[in-house]
Amino acid sequence: MYERIGSPRGFESRATSALFSFLLTRKPESLGDKAMLVRANIMRALLAVYLAGFSLLLYSIVSAHNAA
Repeated sequence: MYERIGSPRGFESRATSALFSFLLTRKPESLGDKAMLVRANIMRALLAVYLAGFSLLLYSIVSAHNAA
């Protein structure tokens, strides 16, 4: 599984899709690796925070544009 994710080269489409499929499924739990599970849970939380922040930023831009 680690080989499919690949080396960290930014936003490569193959690596990004493999990383998201790894994080958004139960694959980290099935590996039985506690350290990887902790890291995967941290990455899941960061993904949620980033998406919420992006949504708030987008909302503030749209609402400021509509107010002007």
